[in-house]
Amino acid sequence: MSEAIATKLEELGNLYCDTGDTEVGLLLKELARSPDRARSLRSALLENTSLYTTNKHLENSVESSSHNPSQQLLESIISTDNKQLSKHQIDRILDITRLWDRDPQDISYLKVMISKWSTEPSSFYGQLIYEHKPDQISLLKLCIEQYKQIEDEAKVNSIRRRVILVIIFEAVKKEKQELLRKSKMKKRIPSTANYAQPLRSQAIDALAHRLWDSQKVSPEDFSQKKTRLLRMARCGEKWSVIKPAGLILGLEGNSQSFEQKKWSMLEIQAINELLCTFKIYSLLPTLEAAFQTIKAQCSPTITATEHETVRYQSPGNFPEQSVQQNDHYPRWDAIPPLPNPHPSTTGREPAINTNPANFNSNPISIDALLNPVDYIAGSTQSRQLAIARNLPIQITNGAVLSGYGQDSTAGEHAEFGSSRGKKRGLESQTEARDSPSKQRRIHSFSGLDSSLSQSSNTRSAYQTEVIGTNIAIMAEVCKLESPLGVQLFKGMDATYIRDLEKQTRCWKFTDAVRLYLPSPEVKDYKLEVWICPSIGKVISQAKESAKDLRDVLDEYLFDAVNTSDWKKEQERNGLQGFANVVTVSFPKGDGSDCKVEIILSAEKGSEFYENVFPIFD
Repeated sequence: MSEAIATKLEELGNLYCDTGDTEVGLLLKELARSPDRARSLRSALLENTSLYTTNKHLENSVESSSHNPSQQLLESIISTDNKQLSKHQIDRILDITRLWDRDPQDISYLKVMISKWSTEPSSFYGQLIYEHKPDQISLLKLCIEQYKQIEDEAKVNSIRRRVILVIIFEAVKKEKQELLRKSKMKKRIPSTANYAQPLRSQAIDALAHRLWDSQKVSPEDFSQKKTRLLRMARCGEKWSVIKPAGLILGLEGNSQSFEQKKWSMLEIQAINELLCTFKIYSLLPTLEAAFQTIKAQCSPTITATEHETVRYQSPGNFPEQSVQQNDHYPRWDAIPPLPNPHPSTTGREPAINTNPANFNSNPISIDALLNPVDYIAGSTQSRQLAIARNLPIQITNGAVLSGYGQDSTAGEHAEFGSSRGKKRGLESQTEARDSPSKQRRIHSFSGLDSSLSQSSNTRSAYQTEVIGTNIAIMAEVCKLESPLGVQLFKGMDATYIRDLEKQTRCWKFTDAVRLYLPSPEVKDYKLEVWICPSIGKVISQAKESAKDLRDVLDEYLFDAVNTSDWKKEQERNGLQGFANVVTVSFPKGDGSDCKVEIILSAEKGSEFYENVFPIFD
């Protein structure tokens, strides 16, 4: 086979990966890079299980159960809830692991390497260390920078690649645990959740900033590095299920197909039990000791050590790093911790002023009118609302709600604009403050995920100096269709955010809809809705016409916008249209989820808040 064919296969593989079909893309790239291309291509096209998982091939890929102890073992495994592996599950486990064990000659060589890694752990990383200046870059950062080289080592040094992926995953996991500890978000994500969204994206973002903020890389490069970090962490997560972890040092073959498949808890249990029968298991004590030594070589300690001098600018700015190290090899603890950009706010804490008559006593500048979304976000940053001051924060992902045992059904839709909604208006917020048994999910956000907290538009001075924002989160999905309208609701339900929530069985509540609460300076509310890009473009075009915007938003939201103080003040100042009270942005590009921000009047915003965000009794 000519080199031209191999190149075309590589390009086709990249194309499949770009369109989202990673499994087919990686298989095509693997075929293109195989040593004996002609024979391996023909063999793969005719027989490879990843391309043709027919019953006939599966039967030929493993021996019958009467002669295969591994299959007998897998058939005998029973989970704690009395479930067993299906024949398909057994076949794919055997197919994945059939090349993992080693013959006696390989084990002898492995013993020599383990001894070397235990006494000289830096040798494990090879050229990754020696080709670069260890005093200028951490090993963690280096591994991500050298992503292509590490991926190529799937063939050359699959052991090194596996270990690096696990170390990167564990670094992200530590970052996630630190976020949990600092933000006290344990109630939002169940304790059984493993590497769950959206905390994972926050951890990736925080770690990426920790690694590259001091270099001031371009936004495009930073986004690319974050993507690499996420991809490597996902692959590392798959290998992290191998227990004891030291066994990954002994596994033969590259087995990238193991990373590309989803495995149930029972299958993971079966794989680990099967590994106990492998010949490499006899080396477990030395494998585990070597693995821990290799990890210690680049221990992901976040705090500065005695070998480092780390200094920072004022909170909110990029950290400045000055590192002095006596170690010959790079250490992860050379990565400075991020400064706290959100110090606690002290001073006056004003109560909510619910009297719209006082609006004119607080004049609004023309600049503020041109950017009301930014102004509302900014004006709510430096204070704590009285309603949230005396109430414990309730944060949940909707799977289990503390003290909220009622099932919300379609029959329980709130009647927006009804007397019930008016009765539970702004006055009820003051009542909730005085009632310890009533708790809403209100969160004072000090650090939102970048994808959920910032627009790609120019940020105002208010946004730059964010301290904290009081936001109602986790809206009841069944109560959203009436106020949002058909198009906005469908657009919200088609987002990547909702897909992730559904994957984690969060059906009843969503974080795709948030409500910024008013402040003494600004009585209007700001509604933030994440929708699919197609609906976002429709809304963006509809802003030019009141009729078109009414058709898209439906009556409730359109009236809420039209009766807002911002809209009235704009009209008094001769500013027409809706461009400044309904904003549409695509923070991650045209193909990503779209963020729509809508200014609501005090009355309608209060109704929305009361009906969509439940009270915990």
